[in-house]
This record gives sequence, structure tokens and C-alpha cells, in this order.
Amino acid sequence: MRESAIDFSEIEEALVLVKQKKQKAIPDPDFLQKVDVEVSKDEHKQLLEIQAEYAETVHELEKTRNLLVIQHKINKDYQHEVEISSTKIDEIKKEYETKLDEYARLLDIRAARIKKLESQMRDVAYGTKQFKITAPTDENMDIEALGEASEDESQKKELKLRRRGLHTNALIALSRQNG
Repeated sequence: MRESAIDFSEIEEALVLVKQKKQKAIPDPDFLQKVDVEVSKDEHKQLLEIQAEYAETVHELEKTRNLLVIQHKINKDYQHEVEISSTKIDEIKKEYETKLDEYARLLDIRAARIKKLESQMRDVAYGTKQFKITAPTDENMDIEALGEASEDESQKKELKLRRRGLHTNALIALSRQNG
């Protein structure tokens, strides 16, 4: 086999080179190119859709974030108003309790005074005590009361009340206007 100077491996290499030259010279069939172009167009279209969805998602998230910031501010304002209202309610409650205590104290004083006057009236009515009420000399008083209690055989009690309608200075002023 030595007679031929060409080796089998060299022949194979030469065939591969020839085949490669032919492939470069022959363009790919049209249907193969269209598939590759369509695949790349579909991929590009999908990429654009995904980018659009991503941009829309980012936009929606930004809107949601802004709404949450606004809601936080509103909640903070409401909380501040609630604190102010609570403070006012506490102040009003304290003022009310103070007034209530004062009114209770005044009612107790008034009740004690009424009991004292009722006791005095019973004493006068039943004759257990003798009272002499003299007319006040103070010119500012509107009512003069004179009460005398005397015991006689029939246990009669007498209470005389006199009422003055006007102060002395008022009467003088009226007489000057009329006269």
C-alpha cells in the first residue's frame, strides 16, 4: 500500500475542506431563515411585552407607595386630633366633676339651712320656744319680719310679717320724678 503516496487521512481532510467550501457557497434554504427570523421576532415581541409589564408593575407599585404615604399622613393627623379631643374631654370631665362637687356642697348647705328653718317653724308652731324677731335696721333689706310668741291659756301663736316694697332712697327718687 505504499505504492500510492497519498494517505487515507489526507483524503478525508481534503473532503472535509471541499464540503466546507460548498456549504459556504450554498446559502441556507429559505424556510430555515424564516424560522430563525420568526423565532427572533417572537422573542423580541415577548421581551417587549415583558418590559411593558415590568414598567406597568413598577408604575403601579409607585402609585401604591404614594397612596400608603398619604394614608400614613392622614392616620397621623387623625391620631393627633384624637389626642387633642381626649385632652379636651379630660379637661371637661374634671371641670364637670369640680362643678358637681361644688353643687353637692351647696345643696348640703341649703338642706341644712332648710332643716334649721323647719325646726324653727315647728318650735314656733308648737310653742316649744319663744322667738322675738325684730325688724332689721339695715336699709338694704326688703322684708321686715316681727314674730312674737306668747303663751296664753289657749296656746295661740302669733306671727306678724311686714313687707316693704321699696328701699327708702328709691321712694325718694320716685317722689322727685313724680313731683
